[in-house]
Amino acid sequence: MKLAQAALAAHQVKGSPGLNAQNYGGFDDGAQPVVFEYSADHKVLNVLALCYRFRKSPRPGLLEAYHEEAKLGTETGGGIVEFRPESGGLFLSRNYTQDIEPARFVEDIDRLMRAATYWAEDVLPAVASKVFGHDK
Repeated sequence: MKLAQAALAAHQVKGSPGLNAQNYGGFDDGAQPVVFEYSADHKVLNVLALCYRFRKSPRPGLLEAYHEEAKLGTETGGGIVEFRPESGGLFLSRNYTQDIEPARFVEDIDRLMRAATYWAEDVLPAVASKVFGHDK
């Protein structure tokens, strides 16, 4: 897919087809890892920027608090908070259902990555402290 290829090229990932035979791809340039998933059935490209990977199931109330933080207007890079239990990953994700210019797509990915870094470094620890009462 040309959009994934544009993002990979912008982040100096060479020799990648963009998406593999399973319509999955991504990169890790040292910031926040990014994953591309394309659903041919629904014609949707899903882009996920990793904020955190849980080693075990998140404690009760934590995921809800992260979703609430996003609803309050905390910057998400145009994405939504999404937890993938199969990987333990907490992501900011965006879906694309229509064509977009590759340059705009790269800008969107960069914005999503910046937001994921902000969530990883600032938002997640602050929200966890509130949930677990460590900020008193």
